[in-house]
Amino acid sequence: MNEGAPVELIESLRSLFIHGESPAGNWSKTPAFRSLEQLVAERYQVEQWYRNYLLTVAIRNLGLIGMLESGEMPTEDLLRHAADALHAAFFGRDGTRTYLCPLDCAGVFPDAYFGRVEVRRFSAVELDALVHPMGRESRAPSDFDCERFSEFHWVVIREAYQYPSTKAPRVMSILNEILEPYGIVRPHKRRFPEVVEDVLTFLMLSPWEDCADYGIFEWRPFYVPWIYMIQDDLFTPRNPAPRPDSLTWGYHSYTNGEGLEVDFEAPEQFDLDPKKSGVVSDWLTSKNWEAFLRARQSALFPAPMCHFLSHALHVRGIDEFQAHMLAIEAGLGLAEDYGKAGSLTGPNSGKDRRRPIGARGIKIRLVNLLDDPMAEKTLDQLYDVRSAYLHGRSMPEGVTNQDLLEARRLARLVAVRLMQEASANPGLDRQTYLNRLYDA
Repeated sequence: MNEGAPVELIESLRSLFIHGESPAGNWSKTPAFRSLEQLVAERYQVEQWYRNYLLTVAIRNLGLIGMLESGEMPTEDLLRHAADALHAAFFGRDGTRTYLCPLDCAGVFPDAYFGRVEVRRFSAVELDALVHPMGRESRAPSDFDCERFSEFHWVVIREAYQYPSTKAPRVMSILNEILEPYGIVRPHKRRFPEVVEDVLTFLMLSPWEDCADYGIFEWRPFYVPWIYMIQDDLFTPRNPAPRPDSLTWGYHSYTNGEGLEVDFEAPEQFDLDPKKSGVVSDWLTSKNWEAFLRARQSALFPAPMCHFLSHALHVRGIDEFQAHMLAIEAGLGLAEDYGKAGSLTGPNSGKDRRRPIGARGIKIRLVNLLDDPMAEKTLDQLYDVRSAYLHGRSMPEGVTNQDLLEARRLARLVAVRLMQEASANPGLDRQTYLNRLYDA
């Protein structure tokens, strides 16, 4: 447990405000700041080439920049708070990332709590506390519009992590992204951080298509156009806050007590059928979340399938259709299905030893996995739609909303069933299991 900041650190910070002015208005070039750098080097063993960066970011995150530029002297309490926070940051290693994920267009929506995840509306005060992880007393600036954003539902995810050592500064993570090999396409590249992708994939396994009020037109109960990440690390720069206008608003009206029509702006909403929304609450539980996390460790619940399910949330039309079809194939397909003939084993596989089984194997496994003979007919119809699109055949009706819904429903059912199998049987070999489905 670290004690409070040493007196010399408090006095060094105080000197910034007494002697911090410079002809160019650059407080980081003043003798007082250089003295602070030297103190940090000697007491905390921070190397010269990046201590200026760390201190500049920390002072900005503590909200002291505006006071330095205006010449305002901080109160004694604020000064000691800043010194204590800076002192603790040099020793701290355990931190928390908080991801704020807006559920754009979500209407009446069940609250949910599982793991370190909350799904609900947050008041402006609650949002303000989330975007100021070091407390309001830090005076850290933020242009996050808590009042307007409080009108939306959110998924809030908290992730524990360890800070990088101050001897390997936070700036290195930015450099690593910039220096990633050029011209290489990463398969299944994530749109969001892994923990967020996992939560969104878990949300997608709920039967939204069965309880959306306008399901025939749009099965999604929400969109997630962006996320906002907040870290409680004093040495990590804050991300620019998103604007409320980046979400979907509409103009509405009501008649007031005087009989006058009053217009107002409010978020657009997709509502759930109140008679069916209970199935969503039944899915979004800690028990199912824990089963999902266990399944994610198994090859039977493959990462490519999860990638395509998550991708389908963010795309529309034919891209959405393709994503769901690929999720089905990623979940039920084997490389051997399209490779060397005769690679299958099992009592009923003799007829297949002369040629790869291809899509036929997917259909057989689908029927046996879901225990639904009609699933093969549905998948056949979806394959016909995809084939017509890929090969340029006439499509008078195009890809219909019903096609989109059926692809979505089959992909979700496959994923849920594989999740249940993988969670219940952690050591189950994927190839053995899928061959067993083929021979059932």
